[in-house]
Amino acid sequence: MNWEKIMEQIPIAIEKVRRDYVLNNMVIRDDIFGILEKHCTVVYYPIENEINCGFHTKRFVKDRLEDFVYINTAKPVAEQVFAAAHELGHVWGVAAQVWELAGEQGALESKTEERIINRFAAELLMPAKEFRKTFRVHMEKLDLDPNKLRLADLIRVMVLQMNDYMVPYESVRKRVFETKIITHKLGDVLLRNEEAILPLVNALREAAL
Repeated sequence: MNWEKIMEQIPIAIEKVRRDYVLNNMVIRDDIFGILEKHCTVVYYPIENEINCGFHTKRFVKDRLEDFVYINTAKPVAEQVFAAAHELGHVWGVAAQVWELAGEQGALESKTEERIINRFAAELLMPAKEFRKTFRVHMEKLDLDPNKLRLADLIRVMVLQMNDYMVPYESVRKRVFETKIITHKLGDVLLRNEEAILPLVNALREAAL
C-alpha cells in the first residue's frame, strides 16, 4: 500500500465533493451539521460516558438502504464538528473513491478506511491553503518570529486555530505537521508532551471565552 499516493488523492476527492455538493465556503466550521443533514438522517443524542463522538450506519427504510449518522451532543462542540465531517466521509464513500484513485488493489480494510476518512475530515475542515494563511496571520498579530518560536507561543497560535476552524486540539496538532507549518522534530515534541500541553490548551481556551 502506497500511503503517500493515497494521501495525494484526498484533495482531489474533496474538490469533487465540493463541486458535486456545491460547497462554496472553504471554512465550514459548524455548518458541517447542516451539510450532513442534507445527505443522511442525523440523530443527536447525549451520552456522557460514551467514548464515541459519533458513528455511521446503514438501515433499510421501506426496502431502501439509507444512511444514518449519530452525533453525541454530550461531547464538546469541536469534537462533534470533527465527528460530523468524519461520518460525512463515510456517507459519501470517500475512502473507496480515494482507494480507487490511488490505483490500490484488493479489499479496503476497515483500519485503512478510518485513516483515510480521518484525513479527509481534517482537510475538509482545515483546507491547507486557508490553514497556513490563518496561522501566518495569527503569528503576525502576536508579533511572533517563526525562527524564534517558543513552544508556549506555538500552543497559543494553535488554540487560535482551534477557534478558527472549530476543531479539537488533536486535529490542529496533526494539521500543523501535515501542512508543513512545523517540522517532524517539533511534531514529535508536541506528541510526546501532549499530557503536559493539554492543561495549557484548556487554560488558553477558557481565557479566550
